[in-house]
Order: sequence, then C-alpha cells, then structure tokens
Amino acid sequence: MIRSSAIRTLSSRSRAVFSARHGVVGATSSIESFLMAPSTNVTFPMVAKRTFADYSMAQLKELRAMSGAPIVDCKKALGETNGNVDEAMDWLRQHGAAKAAQKVSGRDAQEGLVACSVSEDGKSASLVKVSSETDFAGKSQAFVDFVQHVANATLTSESSGTLNPETLLTLQSNSKTIQTALEEAIVAIRENLGVASALKMTSNDGTLVSYVHGKVSDHASAGSSAAIVELVGAGVDPKVIADAGKKLAMHIVAAKPSYLKADDVPS
Repeated sequence: MIRSSAIRTLSSRSRAVFSARHGVVGATSSIESFLMAPSTNVTFPMVAKRTFADYSMAQLKELRAMSGAPIVDCKKALGETNGNVDEAMDWLRQHGAAKAAQKVSGRDAQEGLVACSVSEDGKSASLVKVSSETDFAGKSQAFVDFVQHVANATLTSESSGTLNPETLLTLQSNSKTIQTALEEAIVAIRENLGVASALKMTSNDGTLVSYVHGKVSDHASAGSSAAIVELVGAGVDPKVIADAGKKLAMHIVAAKPSYLKADDVPS
C-alpha cells in the first residue's frame, strides 16, 4: 500500500502514465485531485519474490569458481541438473563449450604460450605450444593451467616425437583428458583455443633438462619460449648436469639456432 502523499513529486507526465495504468480517467484536474487526496490509497500488484528452487547460492558460487563460466550459464546449468554441481559442470562442457566454440570459430589464434614437463628421472620430457586469440587471455590463470595440463598429459604418451591431434586429445593428466580440459578452458576464457603442437622426448642413456623463458606463473613451466636439451655423461653429478643443461637451454632460447649440428647446415 502506497499513500498518495508519497508520490506528490511525480511530474505531470508521470501522473498521466500512472493514472492510465490504474484506470483513472478524467481531466488533468481530476487526476490532480486523485493524486493529492490525503486518504487515497493505491494498491500495486504483488511482485514475486526471487528464489532459487533447484539450487542454492553456495552451489552457484562453487560452479562459478570451478568453471569460470558466465554466471548466466552457471544458473542455467544448475537449473538443468537440479542443483547437482558435478552434473552441471558436465552440462557446461557439453553445451557451454559447444556454444562458445561456435561463437569463436574462425577467429585467428596467434597468441599463446609454450610449456614443458620433465619426468623426475630426467628420462622423458614434453614440449607443447598452445594458442589463444589475445595476449591478455594467454596470461590468464585458466589458460596457464590448461597449457600446463597439456604438457603434463603429453608426458604420459607412450609414443615419442610429434603427436597427432587425435591421439593428443585423449591423453590424460590427473584423470582428465586434454579434450575435457580444452572444453573447460573455452567455457572459462571464451576465446578460440587450440593445441598448436606437442612433442614427447625420451632419453635412454642421458638426462633431459628444460628451460622456460618469460614464465608467467611460479606454479607452471609455461612462458613465451622454451627449450629442452639432452646431456649424456657417465659418473657426472646430477646437479652439475642440471646446471649445465639449463645454461645450454637458455643459450638455445636466446640464439634461436636453426640447426642442431654443423653438418645439418646446407652448403
């Protein structure tokens, strides 16, 4: 209930609109009399209270943090899955990623990061390049996590050398495939993302050492450029090998050599 005295500051135009909506008919003076009458009460329709029938705000917050997806998409996912966060996450992967992928398809993805991962014994290593549309998105935490996930998953490959895309997307790290991680990253970042290349290296009698230049995070081996070298030597202190390998990899990143050996240089 709102008393007419509470709306005395309405303009003449507002009063006319107000009267038309509430069935008050008559000249301006009649409208004025209606509005100014001290005992006149106006009843407005009941406004429905906003509720979350199928999910709680805590669940919405949890899904938003997990997926990084827009809050509108999170609400729809929770509504479609009756508030089940895990199922909502799967719903976002299936629908959100498809929607985002369709929206961003065809865009150039010239930015991105490279990352590497080396096994504890130094016998295997991976080097990957993942592309994004913008440099800003390329340095976001969601993208950095995805790039490192690709590097870690590539390290688990049974085959060496450059991996084909079909095999690559099925590789897993922490029980999550690269395909699933890619879909989640697209939902969160809303850009055209892709794995440009992935390489798996192994060493039988040597040690693999990596170096990443321009690291964007202290928690990931991802940056603007990287190199992996293999050092072979018997009876050498592992710390010496690690130090020498890192310096050599740094030199390779800086010099950007086109050939590995002098014999490879065309005459």
